[in-house]
Amino acid sequence: MDDIPTRPVKHHEKHWIPDGSVVIGAADSKKATTTLFRIHRTLLTDQSEVFASMFSLPQGEENSQTEYYEDLPVVRLPDTSEEVGALLDVLRDPLTLESDTPERIQPALKMASKYIMTDLRAKLVHAFESEWPLKVEDLEFKDQLFIDYFTHGENGLRDDPGDFAGWPLHLVPEPASAIALAEDFDIKTVLPAAYYDLLRCAPRRDWNQFFGWPEDVYLPGPIEKPARWECLSAKSYKRMVYLQDVVVEEAHHRFEYLKGYKCKGCSNIGPESCAEAWRSLVREVEVFPDHVRERDLLKQLRDLRVRITRERFCDSCRTKYLDIIKVQRNGFWKTFQRVCWGGDYDI
Repeated sequence: MDDIPTRPVKHHEKHWIPDGSVVIGAADSKKATTTLFRIHRTLLTDQSEVFASMFSLPQGEENSQTEYYEDLPVVRLPDTSEEVGALLDVLRDPLTLESDTPERIQPALKMASKYIMTDLRAKLVHAFESEWPLKVEDLEFKDQLFIDYFTHGENGLRDDPGDFAGWPLHLVPEPASAIALAEDFDIKTVLPAAYYDLLRCAPRRDWNQFFGWPEDVYLPGPIEKPARWECLSAKSYKRMVYLQDVVVEEAHHRFEYLKGYKCKGCSNIGPESCAEAWRSLVREVEVFPDHVRERDLLKQLRDLRVRITRERFCDSCRTKYLDIIKVQRNGFWKTFQRVCWGGDYDI
């Protein structure tokens, strides 16, 4: 067959290789145009047994069912031309995996999963995971860097020391689309950090409408971060609301334990004992802001650790208090992870 007459045909600008060995045809998402891709078949067959089977032809025989275009066999795919193009992009140019957002990575990840391209899927998942802290220690480190930028004068994006110009939006991953991608493709590793980030976003601010994507746009503050709220499914939104309650209940539970914790072996005695200073410090840090999205339990526990290092505690008590704060932090995060992964909340 010399042509493909079902709809207007065009060659893909990037993926029409003059010495390619096979032609792939796919309609665009609007089903208005057929896009043809001319590639080396090994680009796909080396990655997927599904494609290897699809592209195999009987040797030395004329197959009457085979479609041809410019003397090359044509393989029609049910996927959109945009999805095929995205798949070929990441196969031909691994650099496109750097700084991919969920919206950019989704079509290629869908194709890699569908056609059992195990190695490629792993690379895409790794690129996605690299945008998010997968451990609570990494999340705290990233958050502290973010907070330090807001609270300390330093060179960079600020006009003058102490004059804050903002945090560059393109360096801050967006959580709602990350949650949607992670739940669609069962990438549970990023869900805790993405949900925790989303809990602190401003519901009235939309990622696309409010900011756009120019590099000179800046995020005005940690609690003013926007999100792509429209990406959330009903199930994800319900889980987010559930997690709000989890954080509040966990905060009360963890601080009640800390207030009642008694350190044995204190070397200070009298009215200025470590125990009295500890209880007073915990009560100060425990105070919650009015709005639920400003309730950041990890930050509160981190602030408590910092203040302990600055207060006059004996060495023995300071070490034990720091250890018990870490235990409570890890306990909270374990609970938060379990709920993010679909488990129930129980103290």
